Amino acid sequence: MKINEFGRSMIEMLGVLAIIGVLSVGGIAGYSKAMQKYRVNKAIDEITTIVTGVQRAYVNNKTSSGWKYEGLNVIMLETLGLIDSNKVINYNTAENVFGGRMGVFLDHSYYDDEFTYAANEMFILYYGGLNKNVCISLSTQNWYNNEGFWGMYINNHHDGDTDGLGLCKKTDEEYYFHDGFIAACRQHYPLPMADVVSACSCTEENDCEIILGFE
Repeated sequence: MKINEFGRSMIEMLGVLAIIGVLSVGGIAGYSKAMQKYRVNKAIDEITTIVTGVQRAYVNNKTSSGWKYEGLNVIMLETLGLIDSNKVINYNTAENVFGGRMGVFLDHSYYDDEFTYAANEMFILYYGGLNKNVCISLSTQNWYNNEGFWGMYINNHHDGDTDGLGLCKKTDEEYYFHDGFIAACRQHYPLPMADVVSACSCTEENDCEIILGFE
């Protein structure tokens, strides 16, 4: 009788351990998803804070060169209190919430009707080191609700190329999708989900990037 009870106890214990194991795996997966969602929200807040902060700080800025955002870089973001000083890597680069790189730049590709350089009123925010799901989440945010939004690049491999979005100021008809890359001006938002998923299919883990243009 005692042997049967012992055997039954062992079976019950193994069952309990199996249940604990399943719950642990589920708990880890749930925690991972929750952390990613938290970081996505943090990234949205980070980007929004930078964009609106820069727009307010430079709203009436006049320079001799005609470039509205002349002198804008990561150090200036730190000076304006838009990013933490411990995130700064150099004058052009900082660490984002995912441990990847972010930066702000000017776009020198905007030409006027005579194809000479015109006064640029645009700045570009680069946000890299993203995995596929994060890339999709950030690419499908309603950035176009910001009146200064010009367009976006989405890239499934680290490229860092920030030129070209200024052309959206000349024509808002650009929409380019090819081989895991999207370049789109404001009027094409929201973007087709199938294109976004393809563009966010990173060639390597955490190698996707988005590049946003604002005035």
